[in-house]
Amino acid sequence: MSQNPKLGGSFYLDKERTWSLNAVGTFEASNSNPLLNPGNYLTLDWGIFKQLDENWKIGLTGYDTRQLTPISGLPRGLLSNFTNSADAIGGEIGVTIPEAHYLSITAKFSHEYNSFGRFGGNVGSLTFSIPLEMDIPRLRPNPRRPLPLLSRKHPRKRRPKLLQRTPKRGTKQTDLDDWFAHPNQP
Repeated sequence: MSQNPKLGGSFYLDKERTWSLNAVGTFEASNSNPLLNPGNYLTLDWGIFKQLDENWKIGLTGYDTRQLTPISGLPRGLLSNFTNSADAIGGEIGVTIPEAHYLSITAKFSHEYNSFGRFGGNVGSLTFSIPLEMDIPRLRPNPRRPLPLLSRKHPRKRRPKLLQRTPKRGTKQTDLDDWFAHPNQP
C-alpha cells in the first residue's frame, strides 16, 4: 500500500482573475514490501492559464517527477540502486458548456523532453467532467419589467403545506423569486 499526500494551490496574477498559476505537488511513499519496493516519488504538476471568456481557457502545462529512493527487493545487480526522472511541457485547452449542465471538456498534450531511466515520449489526454452539485448564481430580474407568467405547459410544482412559506406583508415579488430559487436559505 502506498500513501500519496498532495499539496496544491492557485495564484491569480491579475485582479480580473483571467491569468492563473496552478501547482500541485505529490509525494508517493511506497510500502515496504520485501518482494518489491518501487521507491518513493516526488511529482510537481504545474500550469499557467489564461481565461479567454466565461467558457474558454488555454494554458501552458507541464510536470516534473523524480524517484527519490531506488527500487529494492530485486536480486542484486538487477535494477539495484536505480532511479528515474522525467520532465515534460505542453499545452491545454478547455471549454465549459453551460447549456449541457456545465460539462467541461479539456484536451491536453505534453512532450517529455528529459527522461532518464524510463520510457519517454508524448502524452495526450481528453477529459470530460460534469459537476455533481453546483450553486449557480441567479440573475436578478429587471425591476422595471414585469415578471413573465408561468406557462401552463410547465406549472411550478406545488410544495406540501408544511414546507410552504407564507410571505410577509410588503414582500416584493423578486424576494419571493429568490426564496423559491434558494428555499433552504433563511
